[in-house]
Amino acid sequence: MILSRQEVRRILAEIKELKSDQPWIDFHVNPYEVIYNRFEHHPNPHAEGVWSLKPVPYSPPEITPLRIDNGSSDESNSNNKDQLKSYYQLILQKHFFHIGHRVILDQMALSGIDKCVMLPVFQPATNGRREMEFMSKAYGKDERFILGYCIPNSVKEDEIADDIKRARQIYKIAAVKFNANIMAIDLAKPKGINRLRAILKACADYNLPLVIHGGRSELLWDSESRDYALLDNMADTLVNYSTGTTIISHAGFFGFKLREIKSDLMPLIENILCSNANIYLNTAGLELNVLKIIFNRIDSDRIVFGSDFPYFLQWVSLVKIWFIIKNLHNSNYNLFKKIISQNPQSILQGKDK
Repeated sequence: MILSRQEVRRILAEIKELKSDQPWIDFHVNPYEVIYNRFEHHPNPHAEGVWSLKPVPYSPPEITPLRIDNGSSDESNSNNKDQLKSYYQLILQKHFFHIGHRVILDQMALSGIDKCVMLPVFQPATNGRREMEFMSKAYGKDERFILGYCIPNSVKEDEIADDIKRARQIYKIAAVKFNANIMAIDLAKPKGINRLRAILKACADYNLPLVIHGGRSELLWDSESRDYALLDNMADTLVNYSTGTTIISHAGFFGFKLREIKSDLMPLIENILCSNANIYLNTAGLELNVLKIIFNRIDSDRIVFGSDFPYFLQWVSLVKIWFIIKNLHNSNYNLFKKIISQNPQSILQGKDK
């Protein structure tokens, strides 16, 4: 089923009409292209607050028709992975041609989002200083952008707490992101497990929520690290060592087919959530059929909205969630509000306790 441009606008207007004074929060926004981080952006001479790959005019985003169906989670990917990888790199360049303060504010205006948690991921060999300076310059002066952080691989386990302390002082960070796949940290091995334990402890000590990538990273198929962040690899560590708030991004399902999610991953994530009350999941980058399963089987108190913008459009993520709530939960705005406002607010307020 394809929703027309007019129907999408109507749905977004319907949600916004129900909005109270509580802010809507997107708990998963990328400040730059984090998978490869190879794009060179420069201030756009035509638009303030925009960084671009080339000095061409920037045009604000628009609502487009939207396919709202179950997707193709059980279809096989292309056998020609090199060809597919090249294709995806072109797509990433398109999505990240323009980045920065104004780009995300324009997307927020379409969606009705009030605040975004900006989650960086550092490449394995970098110290993260260039990335954090860019984030601070591009987003740090506006309270609508909540800066996150990532622990560089060069920081040793016994230095993680001090590193977080410095990042809080310099950049006023309010969350930490951990992506074992991109950072090449094998969570199936003792070294990786020990590092995750140290990060969990340091985040808990500083009352900072940890957002941890869960699932495969298909664009890293040339690297062994594409499967380092599987739920199987991290489940025991999260259950036993998450003494602070931990959010499993993509519900741990990223890169998996629907049948695998139903048979293996959903029971595992249910067990993780039942075993530790500090653990949540977010909705970032999930297809409609997967979101339906989550909304049917997971307590809404444990779900946090995230879009994974610009990889996935913010307004599309909102429309999908409202579509499910409207059809499965009789347009229960209280449920929508809990996921997009109350739960993320509660998590962020916990950082100051």
